[in-house]
Amino acid sequence: MKALASGTSKLGAVEIISKQDVLGRTTNESIQSGLYFGALGAMKEIIHGLTEQNFKGEKPLIIGTGGFTTVYRATDIFDHIVPDLVLKGLFIAHKINQKSNEL
Repeated sequence: MKALASGTSKLGAVEIISKQDVLGRTTNESIQSGLYFGALGAMKEIIHGLTEQNFKGEKPLIIGTGGFTTVYRATDIFDHIVPDLVLKGLFIAHKINQKSNEL
């Protein structure tokens, strides 16, 4: 979205939101649909490839992380969504390191 807004003179920034219609009726709706469905398609393809190549076709547990994963809550792509998983992990690592330094 940033590249579209900064690299073009006529296209403004749009909010990335969940979309129902693949084809937008306005320029902004079309950009939103492209961003939403483009990312959704990429995630589905990556998950499919990883499942086939690394899990012998058996569906792995898929956890969505990061702020934008909540946009995909209505889809069946993620088994769980934990937007701040990385921060939680860093906090746990920090606590472990603090305990190690106290010994």
